[in-house]
Amino acid sequence: IDGLFVASRAFSATYQAAGSARVIPTTMAMGEGVGVAAAVAVMRRVTPHQLAQRQDLVREVQQRLLRAGARIDY
Repeated sequence: IDGLFVASRAFSATYQAAGSARVIPTTMAMGEGVGVAAAVAVMRRVTPHQLAQRQDLVREVQQRLLRAGARIDY
């Protein structure tokens, strides 16, 4: 569905990855990432799908998360 970000337990993952997503800090981190990505998508007037395909915008999301103190691995 274009125009929609998914976070928390509603995301799609393998059985192994879904196991780690059941803990609250993981779902909180997903929510933070999705919130920043949504803000960037609105500011840059792109859909979530378009954002994901543009490395410059993905990098912008990552940099904003890092500046906010998030720990990410990319």
